[in-house]
Amino acid sequence: MLSDPNTHILAPGGAIFMTEVTPDAGNASTGAEAVGTCSMMPYAEGVYELTKLAVDPAYQGLGLGRQLMQTCLAWAKTQGLNKVVLFSNNTLTPATRLYESLGFTYFEPPPEIAFKYERCNIAMAVALS
Repeated sequence: MLSDPNTHILAPGGAIFMTEVTPDAGNASTGAEAVGTCSMMPYAEGVYELTKLAVDPAYQGLGLGRQLMQTCLAWAKTQGLNKVVLFSNNTLTPATRLYESLGFTYFEPPPEIAFKYERCNIAMAVALS
């Protein structure tokens, strides 16, 4: 998926979001640096999957992951979607706490997810209203 995001994420109707920081805000010649990303992919009718949430370790703890997820959820609402799902691993405690704080609840992952994402052992969803 990451080796060809155009084919796997964008072409089917998905979106990729990035967060950037300017390392030296006082220096106009210093360009912005991408430090986080998250994507949304079609999953089922009216449902998208939130995937590939990542923030550079040097910038973790600043709320950038939360901002990315809020941007994804706001985008999903503008698309008229009913629900957003995600698949993760319960060992990623900070991530699962973030998901829970944004209203995601657990559901039983479908069997095909085990083949799609071999490290996945939890599934979560949030209804959009």
